[in-house]
Amino acid sequence: MLVSINTNPASESTDDKSRFFNFMAALHSVATCAAGGTPTAVRPVKTSDGTKNSSYNCITVISNTEAGGWTAGVSNNITAATAYNASNGSAWIVDLYNASGKSTYPYFRQTFGNFTYAFNSSFSSYPQLEYYQGCTSSDPSTVAYSSSGSYADQSAAFRRGTSSWTSSPTYVMLDVSRSDATTVYVAVTANYCIITTDYSMAYFGVRDQAGWELTRNDNPPWVAFGFNGVPSNWVNTNASRWDYYHAWAARISPTGTQTAASKLGAQNQYSTGTQTMTGQSQSSATQSPYWGLNTNTNYMRPLFSLAFGTNSTNSQSNWAMDPPTTDSVTGLSVPPAYPLVFQYSYSDQAVSGRMPGCYKGMSSTLAGLNYTVTASEYTIGGEAYTPIRTGNPLYPDLFFLRKA
Repeated sequence: MLVSINTNPASESTDDKSRFFNFMAALHSVATCAAGGTPTAVRPVKTSDGTKNSSYNCITVISNTEAGGWTAGVSNNITAATAYNASNGSAWIVDLYNASGKSTYPYFRQTFGNFTYAFNSSFSSYPQLEYYQGCTSSDPSTVAYSSSGSYADQSAAFRRGTSSWTSSPTYVMLDVSRSDATTVYVAVTANYCIITTDYSMAYFGVRDQAGWELTRNDNPPWVAFGFNGVPSNWVNTNASRWDYYHAWAARISPTGTQTAASKLGAQNQYSTGTQTMTGQSQSSATQSPYWGLNTNTNYMRPLFSLAFGTNSTNSQSNWAMDPPTTDSVTGLSVPPAYPLVFQYSYSDQAVSGRMPGCYKGMSSTLAGLNYTVTASEYTIGGEAYTPIRTGNPLYPDLFFLRKA
């Protein structure tokens, strides 16, 4: 399923709390929708009196041929039918799970909410969407996310970073409450959940496995990454930022020796240095726009480069632009698309796998993308994909989300 979510379609959800509530209800509706079905309409909240405007729907369906694929867990407390409560003193939570097929950790789980700041004046000051993603041995239908052992303690999952966000609350990922960016894209099936805003992106997917991995029971193959493109000139100035790149995997040696599954990767929690999923970095006056092997993420190879770090205009600028390709049928110029491939390689241990639901598009300036990306969808590998721009406004990054 692929949808866009407008958190303020009637121009009546005028504060962060009501827009956040609208998004959370919409996320639950989309993620739990059946195959071929239509997500339950989410009526936007009127901030003035807390009622809902029945003439509008926050969800616009782009494609709904494949189910959202997730079931609501016991911690879930918001749906399209939930009444708005501006004085809710705790958290609104969307709790989702599905089967992993692995007996040691039989469930994938994702839990979204405002865990740090309650839904009151605190949330008004720091309106942030937090989330856990990973695998768990506890049954999410009966065990709360906070009591779910290796999930809550993040040994088999991760939690989106919260450090220092009181200093720069607009720089965190998935700023779905913002008044000046009300459209969010969500691509979700049983194998992935991808959320993008105009500035940020969060990916969670179940990658392909090799035959030796399929025989193991401890290695649900989830991969997750996220970034926010708001911090100005983050590579060239080594600006503090939030980003992460994590995976759960066993590894194998050239002689066939296997390791136990574990969590790989790293987070930048309003910190400087190498960006986790790209390997881009800056130190003093020397810019390293793309590393071949990213030791900052436990030897997980970078997924892609982001446009802003290679297109910024200063003395350390490293211009880079991917060329368009020509469609063999129409003869038209079309943007290139690159698969996302998780790879870990260190010493005599390695593991890899293709990540579903998304392709990385070309890097360019805003004008460069506008010249090349002119269609509302493209066919890649025989399937339809929708082009999405995210990241820095002047140097947006192009991704293609699958029209499932």
